[in-house]
Amino acid sequence: MQNTVSDRRRYYDGFDCLRAVMSLAVVAWHLHLFGVSTLFDERGFFHHTISLSDVINFHLLLLAVPVFFLISLFLFFDRYKIRGHYFRDRIKKILCLYGFWLGLFFLFYACRYGFSSLLPADGKNLLIKIVSGWSTLYYFFFSLLLMTCLARMVVLVPRPVVWLLCVLSLLSLWTMALLVKMGVVAGYWVAYWNPLNFVPYVFIARLFSDTAGQDLSTFSSLSFLLLLLGFIVAASFEWQWMICGRNFQYNDCAMPAYTRVSLVLGAFIVFRLSWFIRRRPNRLIRFLADYSLGLYCLHGYVSLLVYERIIKHLGGHGAPLIAFFIIVSASLAAAVVLRRLVGRRLV
Repeated sequence: MQNTVSDRRRYYDGFDCLRAVMSLAVVAWHLHLFGVSTLFDERGFFHHTISLSDVINFHLLLLAVPVFFLISLFLFFDRYKIRGHYFRDRIKKILCLYGFWLGLFFLFYACRYGFSSLLPADGKNLLIKIVSGWSTLYYFFFSLLLMTCLARMVVLVPRPVVWLLCVLSLLSLWTMALLVKMGVVAGYWVAYWNPLNFVPYVFIARLFSDTAGQDLSTFSSLSFLLLLLGFIVAASFEWQWMICGRNFQYNDCAMPAYTRVSLVLGAFIVFRLSWFIRRRPNRLIRFLADYSLGLYCLHGYVSLLVYERIIKHLGGHGAPLIAFFIIVSASLAAAVVLRRLVGRRLV
């Protein structure tokens, strides 16, 4: 029992650090804090050569959402073992989050641009809007809802079958990306909001939860090197074969955002290393972790209202970094206020 309690304490400590860092990574990605490559240029991406900025943007900052999925799904498996009714409670909470934040978006958008532009043109467009959270960050809640339902289905699936499903789901990511590149299927198959991007994390979380009673602070050098090698090989394959103009329609760049095996491996490496954190994080980390949801959901509004004004007013190379700190600070302040109004469950 002592080992189990100790393991759980390290688990929460590490996850606090991940939430804090990854919430900042989301903001850095959307503000292009580390530069904008020609992959975001629909006319010039053909001449692109990979740079350090690309590595940071596409292989570090974009780990944020996959890591959030791993944390959420692992917590589901871990707590479902203790409370059988946790699935029902979890679904209710995700639905409340999706409804609340999407409702806030409708209110903000309608006041600023008018409500008519939010209405879908047809049934297909309506489905895309629902799944994508009306092309907002709130697609995360809809995808998490589906992944949690899938997680409930695989709770009792035999471990060998879960391994097989995990491998197949990883291969499906590359398959979808290559089919889009060849023009066989529509671009929404590699959209950043497509729930199929996040299916592998269900199986990884389930496999990892099976060993949660063990001492997970050990991680052999061989295992780490094999995962790192797989990450490098997968990333190299993706840079060679997955850059395509058809990706712009739903990703705004030539590289698929989440339809990539390298991100799955990278997210698991970061997730796995978090188990080495045994000390309780400092107050700043705990504060960022506590308000990571609010920072994730609110920074878009703050960016829209103040980012261009900050850049124009400050100018120079340091402007994006200053804007980053201002937007993070303002978003966290707004999250603190909003939590006092609506409660912890929604912010």
